[in-house]
Amino acid sequence: YHDDHNEEVMKWLHKAAEQGEKQALYNLAISYHRGDIGGVANIERSTSLFHAAAEKGYGAACARYALLFFNGEDGIKKNVPIAKFWALEAYGYGDEEDGQLLKQIVNEDDLVDGQINTTKIYNEAAEAGEAHALFKIGNAYIDKDINKAVEYWQKASDMGSNYAKCNLARYFRQEKKDYHKANALFEEAALNGIEEAQQALAESYYYGFGVEKDVAKAWEWNEKALNLGYTPARYLLAVMCLQNSLAEILPDKVMRGMSYMEMSANDNYQLAIDFYQKNQNNQE
Repeated sequence: YHDDHNEEVMKWLHKAAEQGEKQALYNLAISYHRGDIGGVANIERSTSLFHAAAEKGYGAACARYALLFFNGEDGIKKNVPIAKFWALEAYGYGDEEDGQLLKQIVNEDDLVDGQINTTKIYNEAAEAGEAHALFKIGNAYIDKDINKAVEYWQKASDMGSNYAKCNLARYFRQEKKDYHKANALFEEAALNGIEEAQQALAESYYYGFGVEKDVAKAWEWNEKALNLGYTPARYLLAVMCLQNSLAEILPDKVMRGMSYMEMSANDNYQLAIDFYQKNQNNQE
């Protein structure tokens, strides 16, 4: 936990939160809620930060957000379907305490043969206006009906879901070759600290997807995702180093590139694994 009275710690907490680090978002939300910053509670800012951390999958933030909707606190109107959704999300991230919260919020109607009816909870939360539920429902259609998936992502994106924007952007880039629309969506999410979007935007600038190639901009966006520990960003950095694209930005580019390629492979990132297998075959 952080020391709220240490100015240096708070400075770095703000910096990490601005970059999109989920635990920093959560801790900063608590500080704003308690009035640790400026001596006055900022509930609106606190709630916004809780939501950002929850959207990124931070279990404690999901649980806190669920309670806000369940109890109707801090200017949020009581909404049990949305509370159930976020309690289910919290439980999905593996915290025992969050599991207890879910048991308190769900009822018999939410169970099928003693198991949580996830589809019911997602659908009811979506009907109640929860964008992240719409995003997740869309994901369930990826392999069955991509047009249906896009329909849900579009609704979620219009309601502000950053991850729906990412999925829509990938669809427009890969399936429609509409790079302009894809990059616009990636940039919206990237500016909100979503590492997936930051790395994807870096790819656009590095490979020239719908924009002029710009290695400096590619590095700038990729570094943001890299700072959040995003594996595809490690892989992209490795490629940039090994292709000698960062000669004026980074020293020791080849060694650094191989180091990040190894990290990506150890994270089971398929493109990095393919790189090692291809090089091994070439050596043989």
